[in-house]
Amino acid sequence: MKIILIIASFLVLTAYADLAAQRAQLIKTQTECETKLGEPKNLIKKMVLGEDIGDRQKAGKMAICINHGKGHMNEAGELIPDKFKAHVEELVEDEDQRKKIIDTCGQIKGSTPEEGALNYMKCMQDNLPRATAKDFD
Repeated sequence: MKIILIIASFLVLTAYADLAAQRAQLIKTQTECETKLGEPKNLIKKMVLGEDIGDRQKAGKMAICINHGKGHMNEAGELIPDKFKAHVEELVEDEDQRKKIIDTCGQIKGSTPEEGALNYMKCMQDNLPRATAKDFD
């Protein structure tokens, strides 16, 4: 029984460490994009917390930069299907939830690449485990 508890604890800690590492990499990518583009600052945090993101055109360029930096979107704001799927598989264990996210967020929707990138980020935020303000401190 103790062995099962130890293994379960290890798996939970490993999953938490992996999620923390992914979020840290995301923030690093965002910081690199902020250096390159300037505004808006803290786009991911603002989107997660439902705060005003400011100029949607600039925010959309930032969204493209961040997602391109993560490797699952090209510079034109189009998802790279196999990399997007791998990204979802990396983030979500449950097969039904993966399928839902791939079906729901896998098609960029927007009249411009910037709008599409923002809509994609919103879709992912709505369908992935929720981050909180403390994840960005």
